[in-house]
Amino acid sequence: MKRIGWPALVGIAVISACVSAFAANVTVAQKDVEFQPSRISIRVGDTVTFVNQDRFGHNVFSVTTGGEFDIGLQAAGQQNAVTFRRAGTFEVLCHIHPKMRLEIVVAP
Repeated sequence: MKRIGWPALVGIAVISACVSAFAANVTVAQKDVEFQPSRISIRVGDTVTFVNQDRFGHNVFSVTTGGEFDIGLQAAGQQNAVTFRRAGTFEVLCHIHPKMRLEIVVAP
C-alpha cells in the first residue's frame, strides 16, 4: 500500500472544501398551487429548498431516473431540501396537485 504524504492530503482537503464552498442553495416556493419559479438551472451538488407558502399541504417528488426523491407530505410553512448529485433534466411534481410542474436542469 502506497502512503500519501501530508501535502497530498492537504491538497485533497482543500479541493473538497472548494467544491462544497461553491455549491448553491436555490429556493423554490410552492404558492398558489404552483412551483415558483417553474424552471430552474443549477449545477451538480447544488441544493434546492422547497418552501410551502400555501395554506395547505403538498407532496413534492420526482421519478426522473437518477434524480428520484419524495419529500412526503409537506405542511404549510414547512421546507425541505434536496441535493442534486447527477447532471440531467428532472421533472418535479406534486402528488396532491397534479398540475404543479417544475423543471430542474442540472449542469455538470
